[in-house]
Amino acid sequence: MSTIALYVNGGRFELADHYTADDLGMYLRSPKAGFLELQLAHGGTVRFGITPGLAWAVEEIP
Repeated sequence: MSTIALYVNGGRFELADHYTADDLGMYLRSPKAGFLELQLAHGGTVRFGITPGLAWAVEEIP
């Protein structure tokens, strides 16, 4: 499985290897507001709010 980099409002986060780009995209496109907490590749977590104006992108790194 490849590493996933998530870009959120200008920040870049390398995620633990149990996330997929498709799953993240599906969740981030959902109209529900709420919070998302993800495990980082090198330990720790990142948590942010999902809002209608959230800017994000997902990149798969081989």
